[in-house]
Amino acid sequence: STPARASVFPFTQPPLARYTVNSFAQTQCDSAPNVVLSRRYGGQCVDCGIDGLAVGGTLLGPCQCPANRQVALVGDQACGPYLTANAAAQSVAGIPAALCNTYSVTQTRWQNRTLPSRVVVGVLLKAFSKAAKLLMDDVDIRAANATFAATYIWDDRHPNSPTRHQGIAPSCNKCNGATTFKDVFQRKKKTPVYDNQFQAMNTFRLIGYVLDTVASFPCSALWDRGNPLQLNYGDYQDILCQPLPTQFRNYPNLTEMAVFRGM
Repeated sequence: STPARASVFPFTQPPLARYTVNSFAQTQCDSAPNVVLSRRYGGQCVDCGIDGLAVGGTLLGPCQCPANRQVALVGDQACGPYLTANAAAQSVAGIPAALCNTYSVTQTRWQNRTLPSRVVVGVLLKAFSKAAKLLMDDVDIRAANATFAATYIWDDRHPNSPTRHQGIAPSCNKCNGATTFKDVFQRKKKTPVYDNQFQAMNTFRLIGYVLDTVASFPCSALWDRGNPLQLNYGDYQDILCQPLPTQFRNYPNLTEMAVFRGM
């Protein structure tokens, strides 16, 4: 037995107050500008925000938000962030056009070599997913990506790839049948062939594909449904291996050299 505990048993439940959703209703708000008393929860003070405007005074008056801002359905601030990061979209319906313009400009920077491919590969698709959240969920983008990869990335080791021509081409003789090469930056470790430039190009193509198929907004600068296999390398050559002049075509070694340079 535990005599020391005998005094606390049986446990008597203290009286509990019964609360409802309106139990903490506010009846008045501070005199701060652009703060209104909403009818939610029987009375809640809501800040209209920096760009919001209290209409009809502060007594149960609504907040009016700018067209380019999100309207919050919950919380104590009515006017949320911009619909798009650059505040260009004036409605949810205008978001696809704004995203098309933003990422088309970004693609031009990449094509002009002012934006590194590794940045495009590492950041852009996540940024697009966040920017397009009012239009689609990540699951929509993942499903579109699966279809896009299976249908329109038709050769992930395209022989005209400028990265393979100007980047790893000198190491092609070290590749083996498992498509790996000796990475001189990692103590000659056998490493799978990767191509950030090719992946960057397809990142822009995928964004265009998602805008076209998920958001129903054609963005031909990124992906053209009329030419779905188009590769947009920008200022790089489309054809990196030119045919040999006629007078040299009987020299197998030179022919092999030309083909090698095109890999």
